[in-house]
Amino acid sequence: MIERFIIFNAPLCEIKRVLEELISEKNIDNRSRNVLMEATLDLEPFVQPIYNPKFLRAVFWKPKNYPITIMTSNLVDGWYTLGYVLNQIKGFEMIGVSLEDDFRSFNYNHERIVRVMWDSKWDFFEKGKPFPFENINQYKTRLKKKRLTADMIIEYVKFFGYNISDPDFFQTDIDAIYYTLYKT
Repeated sequence: MIERFIIFNAPLCEIKRVLEELISEKNIDNRSRNVLMEATLDLEPFVQPIYNPKFLRAVFWKPKNYPITIMTSNLVDGWYTLGYVLNQIKGFEMIGVSLEDDFRSFNYNHERIVRVMWDSKWDFFEKGKPFPFENINQYKTRLKKKRLTADMIIEYVKFFGYNISDPDFFQTDIDAIYYTLYKT
């Protein structure tokens, strides 16, 4: 299972259409070059994200058993800005997930965020009204690193109908969309 990804409640063809719009808008100023292609899903380049890559890359795919789109990227932060644009500016409902040992987070449309992270010390943060399914008593645990676990996040996402522990969730039977932004 990959550790950081975004779930968009939108079909892959809609995501592709919006990416094509973004590319046509961005190419007007010629400060960057955007490339969109379709190919067989290959998650290997995205498993070990890079802190500051020269080429920003994201892959989008439709999981076998779900009518949604998943995105992951080669950036350490999961290309938060691209997720934000697709969610807040283009209107796609999203769930951001990070299951990493030092950064665990659940992010629903930027309206509800719960995260725990290591940043020279453990930090716990939450924003927005909790969902009824959240284990808010766990958020009061003395050890901050135990206030939000990967297992809790997996359960939270199940509430929305997505079993991210199912291997088919990270497989597709159609071509994935690859989006690359070449920084100048």
